[in-house]
Amino acid sequence: MGMELFNISNVKDAIRARQTGRVLARELGFGIIDQTRIAYAISELSNCFVEMHQRSQLLIGEVRKNTGEAGLEWSLIGSCSFSHELEEEWKSLWSEEWDIAITRRVGTCITFRKWLPPSYYMNSTPIQLQLFATGEEQG
Repeated sequence: MGMELFNISNVKDAIRARQTGRVLARELGFGIIDQTRIAYAISELSNCFVEMHQRSQLLIGEVRKNTGEAGLEWSLIGSCSFSHELEEEWKSLWSEEWDIAITRRVGTCITFRKWLPPSYYMNSTPIQLQLFATGEEQG
């Protein structure tokens, strides 16, 4: 699965990006609560960019760590800056990892990553448990 790029210049674009984020989250195996949080985060952040500077881009897709851990990453790129309070709010509520980069040439790029719990992506071998009644332990 590759990354998908959206040009965000109005509310309709933000809604389309949010819907794609929800679908990708569902396909990856996120639960309904995380799907909703991801969709909401994409929508709100996209709307912030629309309200401040009219144009931005959203890049969204599946990511994997070397350990096999799977997740969803979304990046918004535009020419605006965020207050420290907003950054902390987003960091604590919507993702496990996030990065922010600000350059003169590109503007602000905020990247969020939400990871699936390990049980969703690990190929585990079932443990064979032998249960014995009291006094039947094998020697």
